[in-house]
Amino acid sequence: MLQASLDIPADKASMEAALEGLTRLNQVLLREAKRRGRPFPSLYRSGVRYNVKDGFAAWRTIPQIFRTKTGICSGLAAWRAAELRESGHPARVIVRPSLSGIAGRWHAMVRCDTGIEDPSARLGMPIDVARAKRVNRRYL
Repeated sequence: MLQASLDIPADKASMEAALEGLTRLNQVLLREAKRRGRPFPSLYRSGVRYNVKDGFAAWRTIPQIFRTKTGICSGLAAWRAAELRESGHPARVIVRPSLSGIAGRWHAMVRCDTGIEDPSARLGMPIDVARAKRVNRRYL
């Protein structure tokens, strides 16, 4: 297995480009697992939970997240976008400024044909809904 490390500028365009790469890699991994007869379950049925302790972890692929049963927004959004694409639905990972208030921190979500999905929130990330609406109104 090849391990890669990248220095990604902390701006919206760079983050979304890098997450597109992770999403496309996840598509390949989903297809390969299915071809081998050992498909991954859908993200929301996988038993995976958002874990803030993973917050500064390296971005991880579907097999890595599935193995540990935890993930952060980048990996969860890339998994969800990949599985939507593989089932024939348009999807891409988008980033918005994090609600943490820390400059240069981003939160990853999925833009799909039904709107915007936030896999992290669905999988256990605590969120201040009122604050999220105020912040995201400017960026969505």
